[in-house]
Amino acid sequence: MRSRFHAEHSLGAFDFFSIIIWKANRAKSKIARRLLKEERKGKRDLETRCRALTKSLYNASDQKERLRLLIKDWGFALPMASAILAICWPEEFTVYDYRVRDQIKGFPKLNTANSKFDFFSRNVLQRPLQNYGAVWRMLVQRGHHCKSSRCN
Repeated sequence: MRSRFHAEHSLGAFDFFSIIIWKANRAKSKIARRLLKEERKGKRDLETRCRALTKSLYNASDQKERLRLLIKDWGFALPMASAILAICWPEEFTVYDYRVRDQIKGFPKLNTANSKFDFFSRNVLQRPLQNYGAVWRMLVQRGHHCKSSRCN
């Protein structure tokens, strides 16, 4: 999927929703409704909207702008936004959700999309993301990614 994204500069609805279902199957209908509800020029079908969204990600100038687009412009929560970006740019992004936050000390619980974006962009994007990706991969390999009480 990553190679197709970089070859075509976008993802269609099938590939895009494969990421959504992989991250949180329960969110697919809510995200589909949000994409179709957005007041944007052009057709109101999922294929067109997914292509437009992922093309804007591809054309974004940097990591921070990609994250901003997903969170502020399209209304994605940080865990889903980070999953989409981690699939498309695995060397630059990693999935960030409550499991990671619970394992990496010093990351507060954030309730609003703006505070999540501001905190994440200020405290994570200004540091090498590969370090966080390495930490997450290490936690997964050691089985620590589900030490959160929510995984039980």
